[in-house]
Amino acid sequence: MRVDRRQFLQFGAMTVVSASACSGSSPGSGSHAGNEAAAAPTPADLLKVSLYGLYFVEYGKSSATIHILDGPSLGLPKHTGLLTVDSSFIDQRYTAKPDPAHVVSGLGIETWTWDLKGAIAMPKNPGGDDDLVLPPATSAEDAQDVPSTAAGWNSFHRVPDLKTACGATDITNRQYIASSIALTHGTLRILEPGGVGLGAIWQFTSPSGQQIFRGAISDKLEYTCPTNGKSLTISAGASTIVFKPGAANAVVDNRPLVKSSPCGPGCTPNMNHFKAFCKVVDSNADPTITLAAFTPRQGDQAGPDYCPAARICKGC
Repeated sequence: MRVDRRQFLQFGAMTVVSASACSGSSPGSGSHAGNEAAAAPTPADLLKVSLYGLYFVEYGKSSATIHILDGPSLGLPKHTGLLTVDSSFIDQRYTAKPDPAHVVSGLGIETWTWDLKGAIAMPKNPGGDDDLVLPPATSAEDAQDVPSTAAGWNSFHRVPDLKTACGATDITNRQYIASSIALTHGTLRILEPGGVGLGAIWQFTSPSGQQIFRGAISDKLEYTCPTNGKSLTISAGASTIVFKPGAANAVVDNRPLVKSSPCGPGCTPNMNHFKAFCKVVDSNADPTITLAAFTPRQGDQAGPDYCPAARICKGC
């Protein structure tokens, strides 16, 4: 079944019921790309980019790259990497309007969308040096199954480490990467997830049977960049996107575009997508991932296929 791009942006990023698809979060957690891009809680002079779907973070001391993966080449359903922005945030004097298939109007909002292919560059430090602020490596709540504070969630402990999970130290199969987003300035944070992510406790086990991770995992990362009252520019392939000075929201999403059944009572979430990450790096083993506990929340609309990101430290 083909899902129209307009339906996707109007009603949100949904997923196909599949053992290896990546589901969205509950409506309350901001999974709807069109609505998220149009939201206005962003503080003044700050660009906020919400990140969802099939990707992993390669990071160093003061920079990071978001690698958007190509689902079909990894044996997964088609994922569509999109950048979505409310057109009111865009300086349309310097930004070419996308073709009609990538423009959606409704409820007084017009959103513009770009396909994510190749290299994408977020704003750089005007001073020249890379100065991205990354999430802390640990928090005081890492030993808890589920963190109780925002500081507890904002820990790299809540994003699976490919070195711990599959013995990886480097990216070796870049043909599986559809696009890469360079972050060198601003702040990258890990947020509390919604839906399945908040109610699921995962356990990773090595081939020898050793537990290598246990706890809740987040599927919500957020990149913010100060504007200092000036215009910011994003380059996406051949397209240049210029934001007006002040606050702006955008969404990067790489999930299937087919509606999913919610993971309600009796549903068992899975993370079957995770082995795809190990195919991109120099993995020496695949972890066994099991659901240690699951407490569904009332009103959850996310499907059973939970799709958090992964991470790999460059040079670590």
